[in-house]
Amino acid sequence: MSETKKGRRRPDIIQNTPEWLAWRKIGGSDAAVLMGISPWCSVTELYERKLGLIPDIVVNAAMQRGHDLEPEARLLLEIETGLSLPAACYEDTEHPFLTASVDGISSNEEIISEIKCPGLNTHLKALNKVIPAYYIPQCQHNMGVTGAKLCYYYSYLPDNENVEATIRLSVLRDEDYIGRMRERCIKFQQCLDTQTPPDEDWFGVKDAGLLNGTSRSDPAWKMALKEFLEARNVLLDAKLQYKARVERIEQLMSRKKQMLVIGNGVRLERIEDPNGCWRIDVSLQTEEDN
Repeated sequence: MSETKKGRRRPDIIQNTPEWLAWRKIGGSDAAVLMGISPWCSVTELYERKLGLIPDIVVNAAMQRGHDLEPEARLLLEIETGLSLPAACYEDTEHPFLTASVDGISSNEEIISEIKCPGLNTHLKALNKVIPAYYIPQCQHNMGVTGAKLCYYYSYLPDNENVEATIRLSVLRDEDYIGRMRERCIKFQQCLDTQTPPDEDWFGVKDAGLLNGTSRSDPAWKMALKEFLEARNVLLDAKLQYKARVERIEQLMSRKKQMLVIGNGVRLERIEDPNGCWRIDVSLQTEEDN
């Protein structure tokens, strides 16, 4: 297995500053759009935003609330895990347009955090061990760029006495998923570079990856499974045909205890071993045999 590549840390970039806004290219918040599963934005809308053809997202009350609560949530996560998890900015070493603004990263860069301060319904999903599908790409993208192996999805809802305020779920790095996502990111960047509108059909194929830890149902997985089953059926059919032909050869050679058959470059010999069991040896006929 090849070693996971780590991204380049950018200590000169501070989140939520004008420099940060100018530095961001294709980040974790764009990942769900490019994987076709964002409930808020289409790939065409994202393309137009990136080129400045339409206004960027305006920060609403819910977004501002999440931003304000993030330091509290980070402190609670650090106490819970015993880790220091400062926010940081990274960019991919091979494709610098792939950027990640992580909510936290461990000193060995193997663990990152994705902090959410959502509404009640989304928080309840986390309490039931379910991460919303549209957050999976963000976690995987940020692991892909930083090189981290694990992402803590941390949901924080401090103002509801009826539910637990925090829940931490683990998202493991999925190299195969990151590869599929990277392909889409590169294709999207090419659209931006050439100012060619993205193909809605191509980007619209939903690829949500491993959502619930036990099964997948996204189109990319279904296609791979279909191709696997087709190849498997071909293999099984070939095995059945081979078995039938061996049986036929055995029938034709059964009248004598030993028979040598030469034809089409193949030599077949029916041999009885010391235990009284029959076998058929198959070998290629060489020029010396002629």
